[in-house]
Amino acid sequence: DRGYLSLRDPWAFSAGVVSVALTEPIVEHGVEVERLPVRGEFVDLELGRALLRGANHAVRMHGAFRAHEVQVGEDLRDYTGPEVGLRSVTHRFVRLTHVNQFERTEDFNLGTESHAVLRLSAPAFGGREAVFVSAGHRHGLQLRDDHFVILGVGFDGRRERGGWRNTVAAVNARYLRKHSSRTAFVGKLDYAHGHDFDPEIQLRLGAETGLRGYPVRQFTGTRSLLLSAEERVFFADDVWQLFSFGVAGFVDSGFVWPAGRPVDVGDLRTGVGVSLLVGSHRLASRGGVRFDLGYALNPVEGVDGRPKHWVGAAFSDIDF
Repeated sequence: DRGYLSLRDPWAFSAGVVSVALTEPIVEHGVEVERLPVRGEFVDLELGRALLRGANHAVRMHGAFRAHEVQVGEDLRDYTGPEVGLRSVTHRFVRLTHVNQFERTEDFNLGTESHAVLRLSAPAFGGREAVFVSAGHRHGLQLRDDHFVILGVGFDGRRERGGWRNTVAAVNARYLRKHSSRTAFVGKLDYAHGHDFDPEIQLRLGAETGLRGYPVRQFTGTRSLLLSAEERVFFADDVWQLFSFGVAGFVDSGFVWPAGRPVDVGDLRTGVGVSLLVGSHRLASRGGVRFDLGYALNPVEGVDGRPKHWVGAAFSDIDF
């Protein structure tokens, strides 16, 4: 079963209450310039019903009531009201090993997934007047079982006080080609176009968000582009019945443009490097850990004023 997207279950229900308190860093040129205190209370009730069900597809409609209260500094935002959404999914799975999770079998859906959601907030429900819109589509293009492309587009935004705020339009692509059972070439493209963000929101690129070879959160702004190519080789499975190992070579190129600056591919910064991939299915339920060592071809200045070429980082996910 796949939870809410199960093809068999006619009904789905979820409820949640979440409380958060944190400080959100605001970064410029890789340097933290401010921290904004953020407190939030979120209450969600949702009920879904299958409108159509087939052997490999389903169309579901959901209704929800959401009460979201967020305070950022002195700014209190209370958005409370109903939501309605429609989601369609077509299942066309292929099963592969040695992509993200070493010898563990993974499922990749090359079918289609689409969604559209409309959410209202109004004083009648105790919140600000606003309209939230979310929509997206994802589609797989199969060349063969171990060679495919997955394309996606999406939009999220809030209509408030006569204008759009905190909107993001995104385009992404994932490419996979298996040369053999233990090797894989992975390509990625991610573009996000933001508009009129809330003060605590930034698009960021750096070592932790896919632009390896550059410091964490080095580039920030409202529009971002990331291109990545990586060759993975998995050379040892279940060593001592504990660990699996692989290596990867990568090239990343990306940038984030601040508001008011036009998008120019000439601004892209590029990094190259190698990764050690380590997995353990006996000790962890996730795919594994990657240790990246990246070299910046367009280095930025470090805190000592000298160009910073090498950046190392460790992350808890190996992803496609």
